[in-house]
Amino acid sequence: MKDETGSVPVRRSARLAITVAVGLALSAACTSSKISGPSVAADVAPQAWEAPRLGEAIEPGRSFIGNFLAGSFARTQSDSDHAIEYFRAALAKDPENPDLNFQAAVLLVSEGRVDDAIPLLGKLAGTGKGTTVVDLVLAIHDIARGEFKGADERLGALEKNGINRLVGPILRGWALAGAGDVGGALEALNNLRGKNGEASALQNLHVALINDMGERDAAALEAYRAATGGKGAAAFRAIELFGEFLERTGKPDEAQKVYNAFLTEHPGTNLLDASLARLKSGTKPSRSIADAKFGAAQGLFDLAGAFRQQNAREMGLLFGRLALYLKADFPAVRILLGDILESNQRLEAANTVYAAIDAASPLAWAARVRVGLNLDDLDRPDDAITHLRTMAAEKPDVAQPLITIGNILRGRDRFAEAVVVYDEAFLRIPSLKQHQWSLLYFRGMALERSGQWKRAETDFLAALEFEPEQPYVLNYLGYSWVDKGLHLDRAIEMIGKAVKLRPNDGYIVDSLGWAHYRLGKIKEAVRDLERAIELRPEDPIINDHLGDAYWKADRRREAKFQWLRSLILSAKSKRRSNAA
Repeated sequence: MKDETGSVPVRRSARLAITVAVGLALSAACTSSKISGPSVAADVAPQAWEAPRLGEAIEPGRSFIGNFLAGSFARTQSDSDHAIEYFRAALAKDPENPDLNFQAAVLLVSEGRVDDAIPLLGKLAGTGKGTTVVDLVLAIHDIARGEFKGADERLGALEKNGINRLVGPILRGWALAGAGDVGGALEALNNLRGKNGEASALQNLHVALINDMGERDAAALEAYRAATGGKGAAAFRAIELFGEFLERTGKPDEAQKVYNAFLTEHPGTNLLDASLARLKSGTKPSRSIADAKFGAAQGLFDLAGAFRQQNAREMGLLFGRLALYLKADFPAVRILLGDILESNQRLEAANTVYAAIDAASPLAWAARVRVGLNLDDLDRPDDAITHLRTMAAEKPDVAQPLITIGNILRGRDRFAEAVVVYDEAFLRIPSLKQHQWSLLYFRGMALERSGQWKRAETDFLAALEFEPEQPYVLNYLGYSWVDKGLHLDRAIEMIGKAVKLRPNDGYIVDSLGWAHYRLGKIKEAVRDLERAIELRPEDPIINDHLGDAYWKADRRREAKFQWLRSLILSAKSKRRSNAA
């Protein structure tokens, strides 16, 4: 069966690529201590509290219990704005309630309203309620005001477990650096070492940054090289900082090598365009992280990214907001926050975050593409297309906005229109490169669905020239050939290869079963289609295919059951589409 999305995350590919490229890989730092340790994550997670004042009548808007319950429900629905409103109304009735003060404060921080949260957290200091989060946010508040010694004292008092084993050393390092104690800062970062005493990428980066800020160039260079591994596989943020350092300290050739390595790992990216232009001009950049506040913000960003990688979205949001509190002009944090908000289906909020990115940032273009994708997901395709058309007009030689429009149109079954836009995009690409195989695949799907088979077949074959082991192209082309009765032996071979590459993809396994059915190999067809049903029991087409195979196998009662199930699933699917 042809999965019309191709099972490739086409609508989110731009989002995924930019998020992966921007984030710092912290796996080495996190293997020895899971970042979702109970000292923080358990405090921040929504809790089933024991509701106080049970004797009060439930009257939302006026009673404590009504606002309390309404706020709790709003929070479970990721409706933070209303949750805050209800909790604050409840606090007006019971201003000293520790649970409510804490949860309201956490929500305020998660929405970027840190200053509003500080008075609530101040009530909890020293009470033992949410100690880690309370002390962490208050310490960051100290750093924001330049009170580095006070921040160091709070951070030094944190228990040495869970996430604190990462948070404490990083933020203490920057608090001490801010207080002028660079030696103490580097000593604090030594606590980030792994079980075997090895330095992590996270430690090396912050050692580099603190040495860089202190103009200890030799030590900074060594640590930067260790943080990036001398390879382009390091994340964009680490490469950006290292490259700037090399340019500033008179090592343009090494900077070029570092940038080239990143481009090899991320072909087609425009993230380094500004850096490369600056390098070519010979203009030396200023130091990005020139003070302890920005350094601490960088540390919070790194931790937020690690939380996001582990799908601990609430913690990622909390740390990301704290990073912005220290450094409002921090585009990488906004990309990360937008990604988390998208995952929480808060698309309007994500777009607001993206819109605040400075147009001069190398991340601004990618953020604008994501705004377009979010507009489409908000069921505003015309606005999305207009937005992306504006981008396409700004850069007449860049294909990305048009490719994104094509994907939007294809996702809405507007296949003929998608082909027109894809064709327009291809005119902007002088010569396709291997990493652009997916563009041929996208256009091929739209061509096939709009009845332009010969062109579609040409695109699929061209995509396979670039990526002969690409399972989704093998499946789509193989299934199409089977469906049309063309090249059946080759089609079976291609789909079989796709199944080996993706054995748990129900659509691909269905393709193999249907190919066997078309060739009269009913026993094999039943085997494969039953497996496909196990993988995709809710798909009406796969159920229909299995019904056909059962009928041919003289399993008539089972065939009728599968056909009936297919009809029911089709009806449910239509109802969901109409309700959307």
